[in-house]
Amino acid sequence: MFAGAGSGKTRSLVGALKWIRETFGSRMRLKGQRVAVVTYTNAARDEIIGRLGADGLFNVSTIHSFVWELIRGFDRDIRDWLDVNLREEIAELVDKEARGRGTESQASRDRRRSIEVKGKRLESLEGIRTFIYSPTGDNRTRDALSHAEVIKIGATFLCDKPLLQTVLINRFPIL
Repeated sequence: MFAGAGSGKTRSLVGALKWIRETFGSRMRLKGQRVAVVTYTNAARDEIIGRLGADGLFNVSTIHSFVWELIRGFDRDIRDWLDVNLREEIAELVDKEARGRGTESQASRDRRRSIEVKGKRLESLEGIRTFIYSPTGDNRTRDALSHAEVIKIGATFLCDKPLLQTVLINRFPIL
């Protein structure tokens, strides 16, 4: 929903969720299914949880947390995605550097530094068995994914991996 502050977006959403609980809640609980409610902010998440009474039928989370819960555990696939993505990003930076104005500019120094950092990360991928992510953290360790990576990986996997599509649909028939 898109509307101004105080227009009743949260009230409307919570009303719809309560109707879903009354209409489908018992059947969904028996099947081990939940309703996914995805927000953009922690404040919105907390407000919705508060209004619903922290009902376990509803998985209320930010988009980053929701996507991470879907892709967490697909470590080999994440590693493969990162390998391809880092190689593409490095190639793009090398190309930009070759076409740049010179090695003394700040942009050039930034590109060279980024190429170095991405290259080191690429080299370390094989040693990572499990990836981590914290929606509230800085995610700077070598096994950590950034906020942007979580969203990109999730989008790619949802398009390319039928198993993840099935998991999503079975776990959250209402999103």
